[in-house]
Amino acid sequence: MLLPSIDESDPHAVASRNVWLEILGQPMYSSAQVCEVLGKKTDNANDFARGLRREGRLLGIWDGQQFQHPSWQFRGERLDERVAALLAELPGKHNGWDRAMWLWFPNELLEDRSPWERWEQDAAGVIEAAREEFKPD
Repeated sequence: MLLPSIDESDPHAVASRNVWLEILGQPMYSSAQVCEVLGKKTDNANDFARGLRREGRLLGIWDGQQFQHPSWQFRGERLDERVAALLAELPGKHNGWDRAMWLWFPNELLEDRSPWERWEQDAAGVIEAAREEFKPD
């Protein structure tokens, strides 16, 4: 995936590009790998993963060719059920990048650490930070 060109003098644009690169460097599963990890036998892995994304149980990030699914959403051979609670709080577009950017960008509600960094130690705190940040006015 090609990253858009940015104004190198804009600190926010540079920080955003760095977050994109960090996201792209994370372990990810394709739709076929999602099926494999979950032990799901299907003729159409894309439809299966799409269904999980539509149900709000799986974050997918479009890489320009296919959806990639961050591996931290899985606990062994099952989905981490806390992910659904998190995704329910996050606004998002179909391609997943806006959600991914929120997850990987430092957040003052989480002591300037990224929600992704805090997930393992404090998933409930990350979910609460999302609820607080995106609550309707």
